[in-house]
Amino acid sequence: MMRLVARHRVALWGKVVDGLSQMPLAGAEVTITTMPKAFTRRLKLLAAADSENWERRAQRPDKTRSRADGLFYFLDLPDGEYGLTAVLPNSGQRYAAAKQRATVSWAALDEFDKRNAAGEKMQRTCVKLALQPTTLRGKIIDAARDTGIMLAEVRMKASGERTFSDAQGGFLISPIQPGKSRCVLQAFAQGYEPAEEEVAISAVGQSYHKDLKLKRKHAERFP
Repeated sequence: MMRLVARHRVALWGKVVDGLSQMPLAGAEVTITTMPKAFTRRLKLLAAADSENWERRAQRPDKTRSRADGLFYFLDLPDGEYGLTAVLPNSGQRYAAAKQRATVSWAALDEFDKRNAAGEKMQRTCVKLALQPTTLRGKIIDAARDTGIMLAEVRMKASGERTFSDAQGGFLISPIQPGKSRCVLQAFAQGYEPAEEEVAISAVGQSYHKDLKLKRKHAERFP
């Protein structure tokens, strides 16, 4: 008895990255949110046949997750215009959602495969979904000298994100969790008294700025 094997083709693929570092993000949920009518009809039939489990499925024809390298793909989509939305589950509000539009054209894909097989150098377009992180930048400063402090530990008191200042005292914490009330930024450095200050971080995917001045534990005389 001959067994038929279903053949699937990638219709749309892309990559989910951190909008600041451009590093790939694994486990991002990518959903097709706008689509041609032909795909809408297909989804309605599939949902009706699998009504109990449809909404709970992590992998569906219209929904998938990015891999460790940030890549994702959708198979066998009808021709038309699509809207994609990506979010990072279980990350709180550390990243804003990303949206992008893409076009599926099987005639163009067939031409790509034909010319690529002939040895021509071609690259299929990749849909890039960049999730913008909520970030905090600033500088840790010696209060007496008004100069940057290197290798100061900087952290968010409640949520625990942390980093270290660079040679000029600058720091970047990303991504961070916005707070319903004011967040507290802390800084620690050898030879200095710890310091903390409140900073208002409320909007997801936005960049904030805050400097902290540290006092030396023992008074020093300067020439």
